[in-house]
Amino acid sequence: MVSPDQKELGEREAQILRAIVEDYIRSGEPVGSQTVAPRCEVSPATVRSVMADLESQGLLEKPHTSAGRRPTDQGYRYYVDALVSVREPDAEERRLIERSCAGPGDLEPMLQEASRLLHALSRHAGVVATPRPSPSRLKQIDLLRLSGERILAVVVTQEGLVLNKLLEVDFPVTAAELARATRTLNALLAEHGVEEVRERLRREIELKKEQYDRLLEKALALVQTVVAAAASPELLLSGQSSLLEAPDLDLGRIRSLFVALEEKQRLLSIFEQTAQARALQIFIGAESDVGQDAGVAVVTSPYAAHGQVLGAVGVIGPTRMDYGRVIPLVDFTARTVTKVLSEH
Repeated sequence: MVSPDQKELGEREAQILRAIVEDYIRSGEPVGSQTVAPRCEVSPATVRSVMADLESQGLLEKPHTSAGRRPTDQGYRYYVDALVSVREPDAEERRLIERSCAGPGDLEPMLQEASRLLHALSRHAGVVATPRPSPSRLKQIDLLRLSGERILAVVVTQEGLVLNKLLEVDFPVTAAELARATRTLNALLAEHGVEEVRERLRREIELKKEQYDRLLEKALALVQTVVAAAASPELLLSGQSSLLEAPDLDLGRIRSLFVALEEKQRLLSIFEQTAQARALQIFIGAESDVGQDAGVAVVTSPYAAHGQVLGAVGVIGPTRMDYGRVIPLVDFTARTVTKVLSEH
């Protein structure tokens, strides 16, 4: 469906735009009229005339160093909304995805494998957002001391999903304090939702400060850190370095992109939009907060269990990604994860 802001193209204009987008996706080089004319069975002069019209509509642009044209973000958007032909994953790819998600086990390893496989199949970065536990549906949290000031929180939801949260605290914690924090947290979780637990801990820390009970204060501060982390989803990324392989990516774009990937809250907002929409979403260029100047696109699709949307899977790549291949890969992976979770 074409955006209301964009007038619908005629048949010849659409045919030429599709040819230019698909040639540019394949080559990464601006596309000239001589290349497009044979495919569209028209003269190069006709192609040049249509190119000029498409450029005036903001769908194509002409790089300074070339006589050819390349799609703008608006051009990709028209292509994705109205012209793309999707190619379903082949039988071997479907088997790989189904095999990687099959069998009982912890949720997070399965989602990590889905992220890795999306990278392997698409050759772009695979991304999966873990579920955001419902504030009233946490069952148990176990705290495990790793090294220094690093702690592993193993979170179990009421649905039986197991999530691992790696925590960095800014104070030393002994084994006894960790055990005390664990007991305190689970005793509160047995009776209250996460948000209520967080508020009770905040008030109690303020009260205990007056009594100089450093041990309890430290234990409660740790519990508060765990609860805050447990209530937020995580992003599982695979293959970020593949984003550097786009031939038209300059240093400025690289910097913008990797700053955006470090600020995971930007990515999380995209995946949360997808979960709320309950449908596959495509964000092109500045449509997302992910490196607005980096020339990237994000394709995401939600996964669910028993009708409840839990998170989303997706692919991040250059705007000149092969949408016809990536869209069904992401969609099939999300549907497979949903099927596995709904069967357990």
